[in-house]
Parts: sequence; structure tokens; C-alpha cells
Amino acid sequence: MELDTTLFETSPLGYKLKLLHDQFLAGRNAQLEGEGVTVTQLGILTYLDRNRDHSVPQKELSEKLGVSHPAISGTVFRLEEKGLIWRKEDAANKRQNSVMLTPKGEALLISCKNTDRKRNQLSENLTEEELAELNRLLLKVYQNMASWRKSVQDQEGETTC
Repeated sequence: MELDTTLFETSPLGYKLKLLHDQFLAGRNAQLEGEGVTVTQLGILTYLDRNRDHSVPQKELSEKLGVSHPAISGTVFRLEEKGLIWRKEDAANKRQNSVMLTPKGEALLISCKNTDRKRNQLSENLTEEELAELNRLLLKVYQNMASWRKSVQDQEGETTC
């Protein structure tokens, strides 16, 4: 699909971010199709890899990744079926499961990291300075969005458009 650049340039920032997100998800999911995982599943595997220092409860995955508990439960189930993670009952809280990477999950992450290094097309035409500036600006936008979201939540019940 060809993007109308004039429409993009005149669209609100939120819509631009949505278009970028949709484009990224479609491309990355197509890239990962051969591995048999989705962007969301890869995000869970990456989070588990980065948090090896402690047992990771499913509730933590839900909170840290911003995914609902039912969605995390289904995704964890599918990852477990694929042999990429395993769950164990938390000894301290029998109603809670902890999630860990399997060796197969670790191998998949290594493969994906190697592929990412070879094909980092998102920043392909950006200089180091441009990439640093983009990261700085995106952080500011994220902080603005978080502040805006909190103010909207604080005004719950008020009707505004």
C-alpha cells in the first residue's frame, strides 16, 4: 500500500504513530512467520531473557508488557505448546505461575537477534546523530502520552471529546 505523504504530513501525531506501529507489526510479523512466533510472543521471550535474575510471574508479564491477563495467559499457553517456555507453580503462591525460557526459546532469541543485526531497516537511512535525536524525541512523546493518559484516568467520568 502506497502512503499518501501529504496526508501523512498533515495528520495528527497520534495517527502517524498508529500508521508507523501498524507498518512495523505487519513487517515484523511477516519476518517472524518462519520462526513460528509473533511480535507479542517475541516480546515475552525477550522480557524473560532480560529478567533471568528472578522468577517471572505471569502477572508481571501482563503488567510490564501492557497486555491483559487473559491475553498473556493465551500467549503463554501457545509459547509453552511450542516448547519455547515452561511454567511452574509458584511455591509461595499456588495460584500463580512463574514462566521461564527453555533452551529452545533461548535458541530462537539468539536466531532473532542475529537476524535483527543483519536487517535493521527501521534505522537504515539514519545517521547516528539522527537516531539519537529520534530516540530523544520519541521518549518525550512517550512521556507526554503517559502524562496525558494519567490526566484522562484522573478525570474518569467526565465527558470530553
